[in-house]
Amino acid sequence: MSESGPLQVLAVLPWYVYVLLGVMAVSFIVTKVLPFLRTAKRIVSTKKYLESSKGAPLSLDQRRGLGVGAIGAEQQGFFVNSLETGAHASDLRGKLTEWWGIDSRDAALQTTHWLAEQGHRGLFDRLLQVYTEVPPAERQRAIAQHFAGEERASEYLGNLDAAFKTLQEEGVVADRNALRGTTLAWDLGRLVVVARSCYTTGYIDEREAWSLIGRAQAEAARTFADWAAFSRSFLIGRAVWGGDDLALPGLCAIGQGLQTDEGSPWRSTPLR
Repeated sequence: MSESGPLQVLAVLPWYVYVLLGVMAVSFIVTKVLPFLRTAKRIVSTKKYLESSKGAPLSLDQRRGLGVGAIGAEQQGFFVNSLETGAHASDLRGKLTEWWGIDSRDAALQTTHWLAEQGHRGLFDRLLQVYTEVPPAERQRAIAQHFAGEERASEYLGNLDAAFKTLQEEGVVADRNALRGTTLAWDLGRLVVVARSCYTTGYIDEREAWSLIGRAQAEAARTFADWAAFSRSFLIGRAVWGGDDLALPGLCAIGQGLQTDEGSPWRSTPLR
């Protein structure tokens, strides 16, 4: 008796199974492959710091506000001089749902409120203190004693430890002492990107988006002396959140480029 191979099995499947498989394939291409290719094309085939030719000139504070989100915006290929991102609304809806759980106006308002009021900074800043002040052999005990209820505290601390060498190699920090401070920029930068994305997708209106961006800009200006300090805070926060993943060196390069490139919006618009 011969064994049934994959082709033999497929040959006896009912017709509606083929229809279902086809629908699944088309859905995957539309929701995953095409958005990825469109984003990749914008990032790879175009210059840095894309500018929109539409819309009224921005005020100084508005330009500063967009600058607060510049690292994440540049990663996604957003315009640097417009509230409008330049991305396809359908692509952004998919990303907002997948990355943030945002699929409605209420969810958009809830998430942006969380980023503005809480975010990760409270937990992450306490973890930075543990990492810089507690000997490695005693860190897990410190986590158990002082982070009750924070299920991911140990994971986040491990992320920072794994990413520390990359942060050094990319020139973000010189030593562990440079980790002292706040990860506030990680929340503020994401707030601006999420607000712009929610505007493009129609979850919030223009007034609401600029209000959120203005809030992020004002808090950044109160907290950080310049874009260099802001960038360091953002990238340290990203390291605590994501560890030493493939995206971290690229984000570090974006932060460095924003500080040094002649055409960078950070060069033309100081934080303060």
